[in-house]
Amino acid sequence: LTNVYIEHGVSHDKGIEADGFNTDIGNNSSPLFFSKPTVSNMTIVGRGSATENEAVRLRAGTQGIFNNVLIQGFTEAFDLDGNMGDSPTGQGVIDGDLSASDVTLVDVLINVKNDTEYTFDESDFLSGIGNGTGADYANWSAGWTRN
Repeated sequence: LTNVYIEHGVSHDKGIEADGFNTDIGNNSSPLFFSKPTVSNMTIVGRGSATENEAVRLRAGTQGIFNNVLIQGFTEAFDLDGNMGDSPTGQGVIDGDLSASDVTLVDVLINVKNDTEYTFDESDFLSGIGNGTGADYANWSAGWTRN
C-alpha cells in the first residue's frame, strides 16, 4: 500500500488492525505463512491521545514493513499482540520481518506496546523517529467529494 490516509471516526478504536492469518478458522497453511504487507507514505489522524485508542494494531503473527509514517492523536501508536505459539508477531520483529522506519508521532503517549511474549527493544521495531512525513494527501484528493 502506498499513500494511505486514515482519519479516525468517533466510533472507531483503531486506525488499522491487521491479523497475520484468519483467526476465525486458524492458520491452516502448510508450511505456515503470515501476511506481510509493505506500507509506505501513511498518515493516521486520531481524535487525541486521551481517547485510549490505538493507531496500528498488529497481531496473530502479522509481519510487515512500514515506511514514512505520520501518526497523530492516539494513546498508542503501535500495539503488537501475539504469543510464542501460533501467533508469533514478536518473532517477526526479532527476525526483521516486522518494522516501522521514518516515523513521526504527534500527541501519542505510547510509541510501541509489546504484548507478544517476545523480548525486544522499541528500537528493534521503530527507527527514524521524527523523520516521517506520511501521505502527501493535500493534492491527490483534489476534486473528490467527501461524505
